Amino acid sequence: MSKNETNNGYQVVGVTTPTQVVPDAEMLRRNDTDAGKWTIHSSSAQAGEPKTAVAERQMFVPTYDDEHSRHVRAHEMFHAKVSPTTKQWEKIWTKRKWAGERTLTACEELRVNTLMRDAGFEPHLHLQDGSEMRNGIQMATHNDFQTAVLASISLGNTAGLEPFLAGVGQVRPEWVEVLSKITENGVKFYNSIRERNDKADKEEQTWRKIPDLSATGNKAPEHGFGYTEQLAKWVEQMVGAIGTPPPKPEKTQEGAEAEGKKGKGKGKGKGKKSDEGEDDDGDGSELSKLLKAISKSGKSHRTERQHWGRGTVPSRGAPDSWGTLKIGNPPLVRNVIGAIGKKRIASPTGRNPRRMARLLTDPERRIFDRVVKGEGGVVLVDTSGSMSLTSDQVKQIVLHAPSALVAQYSGGSRTRPNLYVIANKGKMCEYLPSPNGMNEVDLPALRWAVKSKQRPTSPVIWVSDGGVTGKSDTWCVDLVMEVIKFCQKENVFVVPTPADAIELLKKIQRREKVTSVIPELLATTYKEVTNRTLVLR
Repeated sequence: MSKNETNNGYQVVGVTTPTQVVPDAEMLRRNDTDAGKWTIHSSSAQAGEPKTAVAERQMFVPTYDDEHSRHVRAHEMFHAKVSPTTKQWEKIWTKRKWAGERTLTACEELRVNTLMRDAGFEPHLHLQDGSEMRNGIQMATHNDFQTAVLASISLGNTAGLEPFLAGVGQVRPEWVEVLSKITENGVKFYNSIRERNDKADKEEQTWRKIPDLSATGNKAPEHGFGYTEQLAKWVEQMVGAIGTPPPKPEKTQEGAEAEGKKGKGKGKGKGKKSDEGEDDDGDGSELSKLLKAISKSGKSHRTERQHWGRGTVPSRGAPDSWGTLKIGNPPLVRNVIGAIGKKRIASPTGRNPRRMARLLTDPERRIFDRVVKGEGGVVLVDTSGSMSLTSDQVKQIVLHAPSALVAQYSGGSRTRPNLYVIANKGKMCEYLPSPNGMNEVDLPALRWAVKSKQRPTSPVIWVSDGGVTGKSDTWCVDLVMEVIKFCQKENVFVVPTPADAIELLKKIQRREKVTSVIPELLATTYKEVTNRTLVLR
């Protein structure tokens, strides 16, 4: 066959021998695109070479007649059948911003591998190209845990997963169990979707059926990629909660002997089982707790999806779920003297000798005062109805944050601003604006606060009970987790009450170490999603 010959209506590019096998891509049907002629390009089977452009109907695949090439072709055929087009990817999924593009890509690879197994292929036996172990060693050597997680997920249900983990284990053996557990929960998540629909079909309960894992509807809630988005959100939440897995502590000889005696007392194979049947070594190590946390969180994630109705994913993207920030600037007419972190310290030079006692006690005779300026700061106050703050309480926060930028926010009005700057540069407004009563703009307000920092080191303090909501004051776990993720990334101090805020501000003025007082609503939601304890700055 020539390099540019047609075969059964296909244009085949790069095929030079008659023994090559070309995929029949024209047979594919989708609900969101029209069928048409495909162009098939011959490529190598190495990772990165095979690819598919659905909208352009271009496919690059190996055309050799062997099992590995056959499974690579099947993999790309499933991409052509179920994965979003380039236009959908850019205008719908990445724009929704529920998860990062790299995470979405990795989770989509796992969905395709899962669908391949359901169709009778054996990617767990034939789909690997020989580079997996080398890649595992490289990621572990560079301490790139996040990339290792995504690589492990993308290799789920393939023969390449085992050599990849073996490569990781040569450098970071403590990562292997964590990567395996996250990937295992991803596989179970996709399987749970398929099993639920199979059960609904058998019981003829179509009203309980949710879109198939391979669905290609025109809207986000009707597309099977919505499940990929849901898994990607869970993966990012878990990776954020995990950080980098701690190494498993080595057991001393005494500890090993004690464990041996303990094992003899209980009998072989009588160890404690975790929620999903895995052995728990019971040593209380951080790694054991982490593995158990991943299992519980994954199980909770799957259970939550079992209660979905027809809408499998939020109809709005993350940016569209928040209200639009409208900033008001009332006149700042009252003086507030001082600055966050401003402090007088002893100095050997100056005008007024305020510390005469140091003549006897200080070898350097630092009897004068020197003013050390603070780093500035931004205080953001949630004045929604759940906070039940009075004007006096807000004023007290302002008075304890002298010369800082202080703003209050509350959504619920289409005409009035939902964020007011009530103090800045040593001045504050005479009368505090009346709150609108809702939240709606928590994350946009936090983003504004971080951008408004006077210096990169200036503290940002958020006074809120954690009851964040989106448009129309709607509460959603995804929105809460998005706020938590932002606070972790930007090192925002969080306190739930005015009293906690004032205490934190006093400590900053004394240049003492400060930490967040995490609101119960944030801590509870984070615990339910990740099964981990929330830690903020």
